Amino acid sequence: MGGLELSNQRFIWIVRRPIDSNACGSYFGGDRENNPVEYLPEGFLERTKEVGLVVPSWGPQVAVLSHLSTSGFLTHCGWNSVLESISHGVPMIAWPLYTEQGMNAWFLEEEIGVAVKPIRVEQRSLVRREEIARVVRLVMEGRP
Repeated sequence: MGGLELSNQRFIWIVRRPIDSNACGSYFGGDRENNPVEYLPEGFLERTKEVGLVVPSWGPQVAVLSHLSTSGFLTHCGWNSVLESISHGVPMIAWPLYTEQGMNAWFLEEEIGVAVKPIRVEQRSLVRREEIARVVRLVMEGRP
């Protein structure tokens, strides 16, 4: 979130609340209401309200990707998301999470050049906010 804010780019962020730290917990929703104030950094929504829109839970991905003002898409690189993004000509920030998504991300970046991957710290899942800001600016403005 810090990297998105640091990038100074306009955004729409469709986000689900975290359930717990494992994959199943983040995939399967619970009974609680999805309130971004509960899990986003304090003040994030207020600081970004002029440039960003946070949509809790679900959003119409194809409608967002097909909108003329959409300039980039941060994606987990699932095949449906990849096809939807490519078919609408939207460049991607590749953030693979599971199984074939890593291979998809590699192919998108290295073979067809429609995505960039943020550099992770020491091959872990940690990505510094400055790196997120860099790839967001690169995709949105063509500059790091």
